[in-house]
Amino acid sequence: MDTIVVDTGVRLKTGSPRAYFRTHLAVESELGGTGASSPYGVMKNVGEDFVKLLLVRADRRVMIMTSLPYAHETEQHVERRVESLRQLYQHFPALSSGVLVMHIEGGQPKSTQVKVRIEESTIRGFQISENGEGVHEL
Repeated sequence: MDTIVVDTGVRLKTGSPRAYFRTHLAVESELGGTGASSPYGVMKNVGEDFVKLLLVRADRRVMIMTSLPYAHETEQHVERRVESLRQLYQHFPALSSGVLVMHIEGGQPKSTQVKVRIEESTIRGFQISENGEGVHEL
């Protein structure tokens, strides 16, 4: 997990102290990295990190990601990747908070390493619904 925001402490319950640990926010990011020299490698890494995010017990979850279009894929590749994450989310029926997905445009200018461009026009947000049945672009 890249970042978590937690609350810890001790509560008195029925006369005896009880420790608690609550994760309010879990954040995972995948912006390229090892094995991500192709669109498939990037998406494989994104999928693995997304599953890690879903395994954490947290009130809210955020996934920050990039993607590259597959060969001959010209339009809506970002929407297709987010849809893939939504389908993964549905395999975790105990979850009920949805996921905020932030997509940052990526590219491979002169190397195999993925590079992201952070500008107002290159960042998109999506909300995977609480029940996992839909995605809304923010």
